[in-house]
Amino acid sequence: MKTKQYKDKLGEMINRGLIKEVSEDTYLKMLEILPPQEMGEGGYNFKDVPLPIDEHFLVGEPSDHNERGEAVYECYVMALGKYWYIGQYTSVEDNYFN
Repeated sequence: MKTKQYKDKLGEMINRGLIKEVSEDTYLKMLEILPPQEMGEGGYNFKDVPLPIDEHFLVGEPSDHNERGEAVYECYVMALGKYWYIGQYTSVEDNYFN
């Protein structure tokens, strides 16, 4: 994706409330709720999120269940030197956005 397209998509997602920047304090509080459901550093390409992700985690307690009865977890990432909430996922490994 070209830089302008990348910035436009990121801006659109922020404006629509699909992803949002959070404080470092919020990021750390969410990380400490329970041991994370999943956690990792870099290398993940969240196809729905135009951010170069340095690290990520799924909050240890599910926030909801999807229509298939699978637990979904809030996902937080560090990217571009900032902290972000990027939505709910059943698994980062499957890169499945709820």
